[in-house]
Amino acid sequence: MASSNSTLASTMAPIMDTSSVAMDAADDADVLLKHWNTRLANLFLPLNVLFILTTCIGFIGNIVVCIVYKFCMKGKINDRFFIPLLAVIDAMVCLIGPIISLILSIRPVTFYGNAICKVSIFVFRVMLNSSVLLMLVIATQRYRKVCNLFKGTYDLKRCKIDAGISIGVAILMAVPNLIFFGEIPIVDTIKNTTVIGHRCGLRTEESDVLHNAIYAYQVLCFIVVVGIVFALIVMYSLVGKKIYVQAKKVESSRTSSMASASESDSQVRSSTGTIGNGKLTLKMPETRSYKASESESSSKQSMVKSNGVRGLRLLRGPSSPVSPSTPYSPTSSMSKPHFKQKRAKSVSRRYTLLFMAISTFFVLSYLPTLLANIISKNMWDSASFWTENSDYEKTLYTYLFFTYFINHVANPFFYGFFDSSFRRKIVKTCRCNCMEYRFGK
Repeated sequence: MASSNSTLASTMAPIMDTSSVAMDAADDADVLLKHWNTRLANLFLPLNVLFILTTCIGFIGNIVVCIVYKFCMKGKINDRFFIPLLAVIDAMVCLIGPIISLILSIRPVTFYGNAICKVSIFVFRVMLNSSVLLMLVIATQRYRKVCNLFKGTYDLKRCKIDAGISIGVAILMAVPNLIFFGEIPIVDTIKNTTVIGHRCGLRTEESDVLHNAIYAYQVLCFIVVVGIVFALIVMYSLVGKKIYVQAKKVESSRTSSMASASESDSQVRSSTGTIGNGKLTLKMPETRSYKASESESSSKQSMVKSNGVRGLRLLRGPSSPVSPSTPYSPTSSMSKPHFKQKRAKSVSRRYTLLFMAISTFFVLSYLPTLLANIISKNMWDSASFWTENSDYEKTLYTYLFFTYFINHVANPFFYGFFDSSFRRKIVKTCRCNCMEYRFGK
């Protein structure tokens, strides 16, 4: 009996040793995985601060823009239709994108959750694609309106249709991300130990078919973004040229009208002096008898003395010339509909300059992202990015890749700079809130 127990003990000893070794190896792998995740997360600490600022400033700023343009601006103007919609989409981009990126930078190799990964990436790509496509729709609208490419009006119904089409296309473009993204394993060897982490990224290493499909999809998206950037540059260049030509025409016509007005004014009001035989003689523009004019002026003076300014206005009549002391009104020399038309053109030109500035900054902020995708053989969402690149390459690529967030944060500042009505509403609201805080309602 004793011999059998010793035999059993000798048989179980190697098994227990093997299991204990496996448990020790698993514990070592977990410890190495935590150290690996901590080291990668420390690389992106400054980027995490930028993500937090992007979420706070971008989301709050775009929500304020949406509220002001949607509920505080009076009148239905087609030029302002896209601003609240674009502000809502930019607010969602600033809320969803930085939060996802912040989580992925804090847990670069310890992210778990396949469904959360798919849904969050899908929603973010829908918002991002909608923002980019709306920029193209806005550029097309401004190009048609300023350059008069097509006849007909670009009414509110057409704006809604184009916005709906752009959002629908954005959803279709984001659908493949539900298949391509998911929880992926990241395998690396650290201190002769195989460490397996997980991340929300592209499933490029599951099969060759899926890898080729993801590659083709990325190339297609890259071509689309480059095409949109090129279209924005071309259309806004033509719009800027048209606005410059119109401004030069307006300036030249204004100069000529001022010159003709001053010439006619000098002909009516000034008198010319000629010297003959040593005496100064005056030539008056109107030839009336001196007695009649003298009696007429004396009667006018007596009426002015008796009735004051009102009598002077009655004496002038509707056809009398305005005195030099009378202030000039812009509506006095043009009809009311013509003045409204000129004001509408001025508002349209101001919004065109606003959208030109936003699109220019959009192009500049997306160029580093495109450059990062060109120079890097591995993308931020692939598993090979975290195992094959050095720390310097990871950091450089990541900072270049996420510059496009700046575009969605900066849009509210462009609205405040170019739109005086928006600035007045913000100042008025802040002033009223400050007064209520200090003195009560």
